[in-house]
Amino acid sequence: MLAGDAARVHSPLGGQGMNLGIHDAIALGHELSRIAQGASPDLLDAYNSTQRPVAEQVISITDRLTKIATVQGGLRQIRNLSVIALSFIIRRALARRLSLLGYVKEVRA
Repeated sequence: MLAGDAARVHSPLGGQGMNLGIHDAIALGHELSRIAQGASPDLLDAYNSTQRPVAEQVISITDRLTKIATVQGGLRQIRNLSVIALSFIIRRALARRLSLLGYVKEVRA
């Protein structure tokens, strides 16, 4: 079983490895608990199908942010002006995505 940083390689931009690791551990713990209570081991497939898209989306976002952060030449000024102009629009949505709060689902006992 792999979770968090052990399961994927991506840019450290935004501290996503830790967030994904915690998110993975909670989801995996929930599924293992259900299996220990008699549920089918097939739930581990559900773990993968649930967590993989989250990781892929986070990796995609961090890759894009890395590309934006490392632009060269004249594109830097355009990037800087764009960030200033759009910051009030994207700040909340980006913070929500980077924190993985958009993926939190209620865990039933």
